[in-house]
Amino acid sequence: MSVTIDDVARRAGVSTATVSRVFSNSGRVSPHTRERVLRAAAEMNYKPRAYRRQQDIRKTVGIVFSDRFFKSLTTTPFYGEVMAGIEQSLRENKHDVLIRALTDQGDQDLKSIQSLHDKRQLGGLLVIGYEIKREFILQLLRVGVPIVAVDNDLWADKLDCVVNEDYLGAVEMVDYLIGLGHRRIGFICGPLSHKSLDLRYQGYKDSLAKAGIAFEDNLVRIADSFFGIPEGERMAADILTTNQPRPTAIFAAIDLLAIGALAAARRLGLSVPDDLSIAGYDDIEMARHVTPPLTTIRNPKWEMGYLAGKRLIELMTGTLTKPVKHTLAVELVVRDSVSEP
Repeated sequence: MSVTIDDVARRAGVSTATVSRVFSNSGRVSPHTRERVLRAAAEMNYKPRAYRRQQDIRKTVGIVFSDRFFKSLTTTPFYGEVMAGIEQSLRENKHDVLIRALTDQGDQDLKSIQSLHDKRQLGGLLVIGYEIKREFILQLLRVGVPIVAVDNDLWADKLDCVVNEDYLGAVEMVDYLIGLGHRRIGFICGPLSHKSLDLRYQGYKDSLAKAGIAFEDNLVRIADSFFGIPEGERMAADILTTNQPRPTAIFAAIDLLAIGALAAARRLGLSVPDDLSIAGYDDIEMARHVTPPLTTIRNPKWEMGYLAGKRLIELMTGTLTKPVKHTLAVELVVRDSVSEP
């Protein structure tokens, strides 16, 4: 006698409607309940034909990001590499990709995602970056598709996420500069609303404090806009021309800002690293090709994207439903833009 959905429901101690939601990836089911249903189904060898057909149909993965700072992810140095990793993991599993920029208009954005789900049989969502508000992401869960957050730590909500060791990376860089003898270290950064940047700022301050170096607010500049070389040049020039004595090093929380700082140093007639050391963060491709090549913190960007894609596939297929947080280690990369003061 074949096993029915009622049998699985009785074994798992849930309603048949809950079993149906688990296998259709529709509606909200707690991770604990989902795992219990899938375990009961596996024990009873229950694999409905409708579910198998749906797994064949739901091949489209949605990638969403905020257009507040970016019009395209693929053209940004950091997220371009993240996207390459995502693409590789999804290609290996023959999934289609649909990219959608969100406009910060909550209801309209939510309807847009719901429409994608209804029309394209959306199998899962990768939510990229901290600019998408936590409340909106929690609303997305109601659409009934698996979600993995990329470069956005939502672990407090038990939502799958892939992030980097931003705080420790900043501490490592500032510790390195202090170890070389630097005591006046400037800091330039993008918006602190982006949690990874805020963590890098905290790492900068904590490393100074650990070494007994007083924090100086006049050595810090925070941009309202994002990641650009012009912002880096402007902020670095401002620090260098308004402080006497000027800092012996500038740590930029983003490589593009550091490259802007290199331009500011050239414009002011300063030699890097003889007159001024400059360090960055992320290790984008351009960092090794500027003059001098940039000392920076390597973020495993491709790996971040690849892991996020693989994790989403696990959620889509129900092979592993317990929430997971992947935190990737970073690495100090020493090149020629930093020396002893």
